[in-house]
Amino acid sequence: MLAAPILVFQFAVKPYAAHLSRRTDDLATQQGLLSRELQVLRQRSVYGAHHGQALRLLKETESQLFLFPDEVTASAALTHHVTELARHAVVQVHQVQTLPVVSLSEELVAVEVEMRGESDFEGVLTLLHGLEFGDKLITIPVIRVESVTQGESDSGAPSVLTFTATIRGFSLPQAPERSTRSRPASHSGG
Repeated sequence: MLAAPILVFQFAVKPYAAHLSRRTDDLATQQGLLSRELQVLRQRSVYGAHHGQALRLLKETESQLFLFPDEVTASAALTHHVTELARHAVVQVHQVQTLPVVSLSEELVAVEVEMRGESDFEGVLTLLHGLEFGDKLITIPVIRVESVTQGESDSGAPSVLTFTATIRGFSLPQAPERSTRSRPASHSGG
């Protein structure tokens, strides 16, 4: 008679109380999740505005990158971009050499070229200004400028400067679905 209540407590009441405690904890967890989901639903208009802003910023950023299907084409585009800026700055380009691509993240890569050339002081500054304030995101991690003129030069004649610069652009390899999505549909007039 004395063992029956102990056995009932040990094998019936105690497991039932533990099960009830676990169910209470599960219920509290589910209620917390539900309240967070309801809060997200209440703020969905804010998220919609943020989504639109994020898409706009992505489009602006993509226009500053070299969007090509591979790194070789992106390096060629950077080379073309840099040589065109040099031509407009009246800089004589001696050599442009592509450097190895540096992976910055899962998708973003840095494409680099090394440029050697010469010009006067104004030409070098115009090139640097065009690179810094142009429509592409470009950095110049290394630049070395030297004067070609040895000794005293005419005070009225511009001095010739040679330079070597490593110019870095950024490329986001363009997946086919991104290229069709980010380009506006062309309309042909008739």
